[in-house]
Amino acid sequence: MADITLQAAEYSRKKEEEAAKRKAESKFDHDELRSALYWAWDAFDRAGILFFCIFKTGEQVRHNDPLSGDGLDLGVRKLEWVSGAKPVLDAFLDHNDIKIDDQGDIVTYDYLGVPVRMHILDPDDDCLFNADTVVYEVEHFRIPNPYERFEQLYG
Repeated sequence: MADITLQAAEYSRKKEEEAAKRKAESKFDHDELRSALYWAWDAFDRAGILFFCIFKTGEQVRHNDPLSGDGLDLGVRKLEWVSGAKPVLDAFLDHNDIKIDDQGDIVTYDYLGVPVRMHILDPDDDCLFNADTVVYEVEHFRIPNPYERFEQLYG
């Protein structure tokens, strides 16, 4: 019995250390990042532009883990980014006094201080057309499918 208690205590200690390490590596807390993610979801949904959660953001959403990090990484297929829906997004951003920095392959903006990096994904690949939809907290988000293929191409 004492062995099990020691194992449980060791397991708890390791989990606490992992959580502390994740927090130390994160510039923003979960609530700040979640707020920025839901704002992006709303803005892009209104514009009719589908986006993907990718890189660290994608991994956290995919595994339903708390968000952590130095911002959000989202992806948009280039064909959708240059479509007629982008002016709707631009109007929504302007209305909310959010300025974008369009560097071609990456478009960034800050939402309440949280950097959001929109990666413009080109060339298209099946992993972007066959997106997987996952429930993260209370909403549905898209991630590339298979995610491993996305990592090989864009990783």
